Amino acid sequence: MSELTITALRFGFLLLLWVLIFSIVSAMRRDLMIGRKAATGAPTARQVRKNPELADPAPAPVDTRTHA
Repeated sequence: MSELTITALRFGFLLLLWVLIFSIVSAMRRDLMIGRKAATGAPTARQVRKNPELADPAPAPVDTRTHA
């Protein structure tokens, strides 16, 4: 194998490692944001069961029947 091929493979492997690192970091950030969103004051399921007025209003049903 030529020196150019070896260098290209090394850079490709390095790029693959960085992609893996960034995907891990983004997944961790996403998980942490989900936890932070839950901790910022959104009512828990238990709180909604005890106080139904905390729940988001249900969307209005959509009439899918066609009128002739």
